[in-house]
Amino acid sequence: MEVASVGFIMQAENTSDRKVPEAVVEAGQGPEEFQSKNARKKAARLLRLKLSRRAKKEKIKAEKKSQGVKRSRDPLEAGPSKKQRRVLELEGLKKGLTYGQRIAIDFSYGSLMSEKELGHLASQVRRAYGANRVAAGTHKEAASLYLLNLPEDGHCFKVLCSKNDGFANYVAHRRAEGPGEVFSASEVVYLSPDAESPLLGPLSRHKVYVIGGLSDDSVKKHSSKNFAKSKSFECFRLPIQEFCRRRNEGSFSQVLTVNAVFQILLNCANNGGDWAMALNSAIPQRFGWEPVRDSPNANDNKQIDLPMSNNDM
Repeated sequence: MEVASVGFIMQAENTSDRKVPEAVVEAGQGPEEFQSKNARKKAARLLRLKLSRRAKKEKIKAEKKSQGVKRSRDPLEAGPSKKQRRVLELEGLKKGLTYGQRIAIDFSYGSLMSEKELGHLASQVRRAYGANRVAAGTHKEAASLYLLNLPEDGHCFKVLCSKNDGFANYVAHRRAEGPGEVFSASEVVYLSPDAESPLLGPLSRHKVYVIGGLSDDSVKKHSSKNFAKSKSFECFRLPIQEFCRRRNEGSFSQVLTVNAVFQILLNCANNGGDWAMALNSAIPQRFGWEPVRDSPNANDNKQIDLPMSNNDM
């Protein structure tokens, strides 16, 4: 028994002196002779993947460094710095408050949503505001954004602040009152996917386009339409059917997120009423809608207004 024990100890010591393959060491699996064939293959694959990722990171880092050198050599071709972009965005947002197309989000539907849905709505509002910032910083016209039915002591406002850093400082008109109290009924155009009539032609500077602040997670049929009817507001749907055709597959839903509707309205305000272009970049491909350039309704119901200051309204 003693001889066998000594032999086993010597064999173990010899084994520990052997060189362990790098793939095995990287995988942390121990000496090769104690691994199965599949384990060794897995360790080698993990090592190759790690080395590949490392090589890609180094390549990207080198490219960024090279681009930075090029920009420093030719400052005329370099874009604005991060600080300069923020200044441009802030100036554009402030200008949009006075002269931009009025677009509002109505937060009167908080009681119809769960906490999860309110969280999703907060994310959509953040993206809508981000789209407005992008427009302001890229020499496009930012919208005059109104956040309505949003008292500071309300639950919806608290959720928006908790989910979005700096929400209380958004460059927007924030009101505790609803669209009927802030604007005259004749000014309000309420957007609802359940409306019968499509919104056609360029947007009017004399109108404020109101988006119902409802999360798209669970559809509340006719909620926004019934609200608009109760307040005697004009109610329209986005002209998706008129300016899009169906692909081979998709959900073909016309219920879009708040940020998608905002982006479409913002696009339309900046392109003079080209709905096909406005819809193109905002409708998710999974919905199955494909915008078309030539629509029989493209020139219907055109509204032509001169630019005006919101202070004059």
